[in-house]
Amino acid sequence: MTKKLYCPDPNGAHRRLYDIVLNSVAWRCLSPAAKGLWCDLRAQVGSTNNRAATTALAVLSAGGGVRDTPL
Repeated sequence: MTKKLYCPDPNGAHRRLYDIVLNSVAWRCLSPAAKGLWCDLRAQVGSTNNRAATTALAVLSAGGGVRDTPL
């Protein structure tokens, strides 16, 4: 049996959002900004839980979704 070569996804990394979360009342009550924050935090964690997730303004503003001044 030959070993299969790892072929990374050409579109990059992806995040998984399970149906149980997507269909929950809690998820539906979240604002679009809160859902975006969840996605940003999930991207920081990666595939394992050994990495730290932070809500520091400098870290989140690098993604372009956070403003440091009010509208």
